[in-house]
Amino acid sequence: MLRKNLFLIFFLIFSVASAASRYDSIISQMNAIQKFAPDKVALLSLGENNDKSQILMFRISNTPNIMDYNKIGMLTVATHHGNEGETTNIVLNLAKELILADLGNYEYYLIPVLNIPGYNKNIRTENGYDPNRDYPGPCKKSTSFYLKSTKALANLLSLRSFSASATLHGFIGIIAYPWGIITKDTKTKDDPYYVTISERVAAIAKYDYGNSTDAIYGANGCFEDFAYWYKGIWSLLFEIRDGSQTDVYNNTRAILEFFRSVNYTPSMNYDFIGICGSSGYRDFKLE
Repeated sequence: MLRKNLFLIFFLIFSVASAASRYDSIISQMNAIQKFAPDKVALLSLGENNDKSQILMFRISNTPNIMDYNKIGMLTVATHHGNEGETTNIVLNLAKELILADLGNYEYYLIPVLNIPGYNKNIRTENGYDPNRDYPGPCKKSTSFYLKSTKALANLLSLRSFSASATLHGFIGIIAYPWGIITKDTKTKDDPYYVTISERVAAIAKYDYGNSTDAIYGANGCFEDFAYWYKGIWSLLFEIRDGSQTDVYNNTRAILEFFRSVNYTPSMNYDFIGICGSSGYRDFKLE
């Protein structure tokens, strides 16, 4: 009964907010989730973007009003690319599942929309930049953090330790792990573990899995590599299939499995030891 009433509330909120901008609708849904479970959910600002909009995120734990460094940190980020808004629905659904669960000693940070301008316009970029090429990395030579949104996310990683990060994109249907940079040296010292955890997660999502460069394409400056390279965070890229109801359901459970089964401590073997710019891969420029 509790679950049924919860989803009815969210449906009514979404119906009222649908006439506003896309992100206004997300804010309404986030407020509804927070009000439904204020003892588990805090609604916070990640920071301000270049358009002076606040990027909202959830902190979900048994002590949501404080950043508890004794808890195991988990991070989920959707909609780096504004035309992949179906990923936002997965993060909102994940929040709904978490507030009905036993949170234990975990602290979850969920960002439904990082790229607000792109999301509102249903376009890939943010103010002319690709947010998921805006991070430093072992093979990134150009300037990073043109966007305040990506810088704010990087600042969160510097403030709080995370064991794992799930970043959501589309639309392929694969679970991918580092490295995804432009190199033939795609393997990390953590490859055996990444294969093990990815196989487990992919089975629930009903996806294939593999190294990001090999399975998708090489691209420098992506968050999923940055998180691993910067802090040793166990980082998986969820390239969702289509954002259908079934896809949302499967991905929600796959992310939950990832967070509940991944190592509690970040990797200590995350240094890049390969050669950047090896021939055979190129950074695709997708519109």
